[in-house]
Amino acid sequence: MELDKMLQYQKTDIVVYKLEREYQQSKERELLMRCKKAFEDKKSTLIGLSKELDNTLATITKLSETIDELVKSGSEWNGFDANAVATEEELAKIEKDFADYEAKVAELSKELTKAVKKEDEIAYENKRLHEEMEVLNNDFRHLTGLLKKKEADMLEKAKPHVKILKTLAPDIDKKLFEKYQELRKGRKMPAIVPYNEGCCGGCGMDISIEVGKKLVNAYDVAECTHCGRIVYKPKPKIE
Repeated sequence: MELDKMLQYQKTDIVVYKLEREYQQSKERELLMRCKKAFEDKKSTLIGLSKELDNTLATITKLSETIDELVKSGSEWNGFDANAVATEEELAKIEKDFADYEAKVAELSKELTKAVKKEDEIAYENKRLHEEMEVLNNDFRHLTGLLKKKEADMLEKAKPHVKILKTLAPDIDKKLFEKYQELRKGRKMPAIVPYNEGCCGGCGMDISIEVGKKLVNAYDVAECTHCGRIVYKPKPKIE
């Protein structure tokens, strides 16, 4: 199989590939991704806080209603006359019931105070997160602008090379080209490598037993059984 066009394509494409990798690994993009993740993390926390606030408000409402009902039911203690009680046993029971009533009111009031405090803490945390997200949002817009500029610079540098690639692509075997694009997407570049002394020119593994018989003539091709790259038999060097 004639590989001249494919190898020429790869040689030019490697320049484009390196430009793309430089862009993908740029500090601006890394910072942007960190900023985006931090924003999403805080957004997720806010959603959790919102649910927690709903539960806390529901608890406050329920406790308030329970206390109101308890206070109303305790109105019977108003104007209580101990002298009107017939026996000491009855008085002792009444005193115990009243003590239980006061303890219940005190317990519910304590729970209500705790719930209200929790509501204040959630409100404070909510406000803090919104402020931090506003800062992150501003940083995101700034970094997006920087990254767009870097992308524009990358595309401008790649433009003449891309133009060459477009002229070469139609003359390349379709299946070979598809395999090349698959390897490129998997970041196995160069994707087409020479078969050197029984070894893959990409991963360096000995593949002579697996594909050696397929690579007899110059430009014969096979697939490396280790890394999946396309290996080819180089043309003999002219002394």
